[in-house]
Amino acid sequence: MSEAVEIIARVVAADAAGRVLLTQRAGRDYWVPPGGHAHPGESLPQAARREFAEEAHLDVEVGPLLYVWELFWQGRHRVECGFLGTLAGAEAHAPATAEDLGPAGGMRHRRCVSLDQLRTLPVFPAALATPGFQAMIDGFAREPSREGMKESYIGVDGPADPGFPHALSTFTILMQEERLLLVSDDTEQIWIPPGGAVEPGETLEAGAVREVAEETGLRVVLERMLYAREFVDEVRQRRSLQCYFLGRVVGGDLRMGADPAFWDVSTEWRVTRARWWEPAALGAITVYPEVLRDRLWRDLAEPAHDPFLGTARPR
Repeated sequence: MSEAVEIIARVVAADAAGRVLLTQRAGRDYWVPPGGHAHPGESLPQAARREFAEEAHLDVEVGPLLYVWELFWQGRHRVECGFLGTLAGAEAHAPATAEDLGPAGGMRHRRCVSLDQLRTLPVFPAALATPGFQAMIDGFAREPSREGMKESYIGVDGPADPGFPHALSTFTILMQEERLLLVSDDTEQIWIPPGGAVEPGETLEAGAVREVAEETGLRVVLERMLYAREFVDEVRQRRSLQCYFLGRVVGGDLRMGADPAFWDVSTEWRVTRARWWEPAALGAITVYPEVLRDRLWRDLAEPAHDPFLGTARPR
């Protein structure tokens, strides 16, 4: 079981002119996109829209996932998920100060800035001021459509409105000669990428590497993040933010077949099978998440940005 983590949902929202709305809590010297903690029972887009309304007093249309940023700060483990969003033109001319209607309260400064101005401000995450991210923000503001954009957030899998707080899990997608590595238990009813719950104090990347070694005997390095989704498990009363990384095998030997000493210690789901699968064979088995069967090869073949900004440990 992983430690409780803080899951933050934000919206990087721009008007038709490409100006981005930022807020600054009174007494702070930096600016952030509006956002805050996801409540139990909320999907990340729902949380992002609510937090935006509480902090900016504006409605926003929430679009694709832009970034995932992991922070260890003052003894806390936080994962921020930032979505692209759009504002109506008239709404962008909101007053410069607004009361934060969320539980934190207080006053927030609020301003719409051009992308050129954004580069001059102390903004978190700092990646928002880089050319690649600014091109995506500007492109979505001008054509707010999901068509042609890779959607890394692949939704919620499980019962609606479960009311559970978030935990954190991480998985690794491994390809070899066009085959996909998946693991299962003795029943082989469900096949998934190797992975599981992040341990207390562990980063997403470290957890992914550890889980692959535990479940398959392979050593891997991670290349980029491909997907994020939310998974609800009513049996264990858990709700996970699951991050899926593309990895590469650099050593070890794959353990195939049943092994009584071979299990996923973090989720208690007993892994006893590990197998490389051809794309054509995936239609005959149950694969989670389904995107691995329906989209993976297409997504790998087409360029897409890496939404993972890495792990920060502020001093």
